[in-house]
Amino acid sequence: MTNCRVRCEMCGWVGMDSQVSKVHDLDSDNIWSVCPECRIPENFIMLCNHIGCKNRASFINVFSDGTPSTQTCFEHSISNIQTNKED
Repeated sequence: MTNCRVRCEMCGWVGMDSQVSKVHDLDSDNIWSVCPECRIPENFIMLCNHIGCKNRASFINVFSDGTPSTQTCFEHSISNIQTNKED
């Protein structure tokens, strides 16, 4: 995950992926992403970046050079496409 909104599927905490705790596994070299609220590991979904939307992100919009810019839900992806067609 990189600079995106996430929600914990267990407790419903919402925040930025940069706020998620990173914990080293004692038995391996793995690093787990852990919810800062309920402490459950690896239980996140990416959310739409549209202000106020808490839907699951299902589209990743990219810049012309191919790098990811935002992730949106279906509803906001369609409105972005329609807005861009009017320009």
